[in-house]
Amino acid sequence: MPNNDTPQNWGYLLTGQVSENLIRTLEGQEALNNYSDENQYNTQLIRNQRATELILDILGVETLPFYVRRFSSSQSAPFENWELTLATDTDDFIFPDKLRNRNQTLQLWTSIHISGRGCLTVRFIRFVDIEEGNIDALVY
Repeated sequence: MPNNDTPQNWGYLLTGQVSENLIRTLEGQEALNNYSDENQYNTQLIRNQRATELILDILGVETLPFYVRRFSSSQSAPFENWELTLATDTDDFIFPDKLRNRNQTLQLWTSIHISGRGCLTVRFIRFVDIEEGNIDALVY
C-alpha cells in the first residue's frame, strides 16, 4: 500500500464509458459524435485521447491535492475503490479555469491494486459542488 504521508504520482487508465461521458459533459453530444471513426477500436482511441486532453486542460501539469476516501473491498479482492476529490480549500490552491467557470470541482471514482502497483483505474468522472473539495466534506 502506498505511503499516505508522501505525495504520489500515478498513471491512470480511463475505463468503460468514462471518456465518452467526460467529452459529452464538457463539449456536448455533437462534439462526441465528431470524435469517431468507422472502426470502433479507433473511435475508442480517439475519444480516450480527447478525454486525456480535457483532463490535462482541467488539471494542468502542476501537482494538485486530492482528498481520498477509501471504500472497503472484500478481503479476497486485490483492489480498493477510492473516491478522489480535487481539494479546493488549501491556501495556495489556484482554481483551474475550466473548473472555475463551472463553479465546481473534479471528482474521480477509481480502483487501485492493493499492492500499489499498476495504475489508477478511473471508472467514473463527475463534477461536484466546490464545497465537496473541502476537508469537512469527507466527514459523514
